[in-house]
Amino acid sequence: MYLTRLYPSPNTYTENSGEAFMFGSECRIALPDCLSDAEVKNIADLFSRFTFTASKAKLVRCSGYTAFVGDFPVDAAPDAGEYYTVHSDKRGAVVSAVSKKALIEGVSMLMQLIIPRSLDAGSEEFTITPVDLADQPSIKVRMIHLCVFPESSMSTLKKAVAMAGFLGFTHVILEFWGMLRYDINPSLSWDNAFTKTEMKSLVELAQGWGMEVIPMINHLGHAAQSRVGMGRHTILNQNPRMQLLFEPDGWTWCTTSKKARALLSDIRSELMELCGDGEYFHLGFDEAYSFATCPNCRKHEPYKLLAEYINYLSDDLAKYGRRGIIWHDELISCNDFSPEERKNMVANGQSHNTHPALDLIDHRVVIADWQYNYGTDANPSTEYFIKKGFDVLCCPWDNPSNVKALCNSTRNTGAFGIMMTTWHHLPAFISMMPRFGDYMHSEKPAPFLPISETAALLRKVYPEAIQTFEESGWRRCEVDD
Repeated sequence: MYLTRLYPSPNTYTENSGEAFMFGSECRIALPDCLSDAEVKNIADLFSRFTFTASKAKLVRCSGYTAFVGDFPVDAAPDAGEYYTVHSDKRGAVVSAVSKKALIEGVSMLMQLIIPRSLDAGSEEFTITPVDLADQPSIKVRMIHLCVFPESSMSTLKKAVAMAGFLGFTHVILEFWGMLRYDINPSLSWDNAFTKTEMKSLVELAQGWGMEVIPMINHLGHAAQSRVGMGRHTILNQNPRMQLLFEPDGWTWCTTSKKARALLSDIRSELMELCGDGEYFHLGFDEAYSFATCPNCRKHEPYKLLAEYINYLSDDLAKYGRRGIIWHDELISCNDFSPEERKNMVANGQSHNTHPALDLIDHRVVIADWQYNYGTDANPSTEYFIKKGFDVLCCPWDNPSNVKALCNSTRNTGAFGIMMTTWHHLPAFISMMPRFGDYMHSEKPAPFLPISETAALLRKVYPEAIQTFEESGWRRCEVDD
C-alpha cells in the first residue's frame, strides 16, 4: 500500500511474497454489467486520481459481482467470502463481492494498493501490492446526515459525500434548511437556495458510490428551516400569510392543519423525485418545543395527536414503498429511566406528554436515537426502543468518544444501524471521517489515524480539480453564529 494503512481497516490483510503487478499510462479494468453508468464513471475517475492522473482505465465489461484489473483470469477469481475479497499478484488483481455495494467498496480498497513508481510523462509506472484481503462491515446500515445551510458550499457537501462513499457508507440523508428551490412554493427557500439542477449533481455523486440518497424535511419541530437560536423563519420572513400552517411561534408545524399536511405532501413528492428511488424518508420530529399549542391542537391529548400524525405519515410513505425515519426525543420521558441512566440522556417527551405515543405508533417507523452525551457503550434508550419492537438507528455527533460508544452500542444491542450526524460542524467532521469510518466499520478500529492522510485521501476521492484556497482541505465550522 502507498499510505501507512488502509481505510477503513479491513478484517484481514496479508501481503504476499512474489512479483507485483505492473502497469503504465493505461490499465485494463473489467467491471460487471450490474454497475450503472454513474458507478462505472466514478470508478474510472477514482482510478485516475489514485494514479495521480498519470494512468487511464481501459474499461471492459464482465458479469457477476467481480472486477478484474490487468490480465487476471476470470476463471481464477477467488470466493467473495462474507462480503468481499481482494487478491492481487503479478497477473493483476480481482475483487469478488456478494453485492454491487460490496463490490464498489472492494474496488475502493483495491485503489489504495496502487503504488506510484514513476509519474514522469512517457515513463509512467505503477505497481499493485500483492495481497489477500477480506472484509465485512460490522454494522450493516451506515448512514450520514448532511444539512444544507445558507452557509453551505457545494464543494464542502461533495467532499462529505465522496468521503462517505469511499469509506463505505450506505445512505446519505439530505436536509435542506431553506436551501432548495421547490416548485410548489417559492416561500419555502431563501433567494440564494440551490436549484434542483445544482443539487442533482450531489445526488448523482452519491449514487455513483452506490449509496441511497434519503430525502428529509422536518415535519414537526424545526419547521422554520432555521436554527432556533437565531430567530429566523424561512417561510414567515417571506410570506407572513402562511402563519396558520404553524403553531403560534412559527417553530412547529400545525399537525391539525389540512393545508400544512397538503403542503408537506407536495414537498415529499418533490424531494423523492429529486433523490431517486429508495426505501426511506426522514421526517425529522425533534425539538418540537411548541407542539400542540394553537387553539385547534391544544384541544387534543398531545400523545394521541402525535401518534395519529406519525401513523398518517407512515401510511402515506408506504404507498411509495418507503419507511419513515423520526428523531427519538419526543417519544421518551426521562422519568422512565433510572437517575443514572437519564444523567446524559436526551428525552423531551415529558415536556408536553408526548412519550405515551410510542405505544401507539406504526412499527414500520425507524427511530433515530440521537444521544450526543454518551461516552461509554451503555445506551439505555436504544435498548428501550428495541424492546418496544422498533428498528433503531444510533446517532452520534462529532465527539470521537461519542461516535465510538454509539457504534459499539449499535453492535452490542443489535440495533438496525448507525447514522452519523454532522449539523453545522460538517467541515471539521470531514477531517475526522476516516476515524469515524473505522469505528463504524470494525470492532477493532485502528488505534491511530493521522489527519494528514485524511487530506491525502480527500484529494483522491473529491470528484473535481481543486485549484482555489476556498475549496481546498476543510474549515473549522460551517455556521459560526
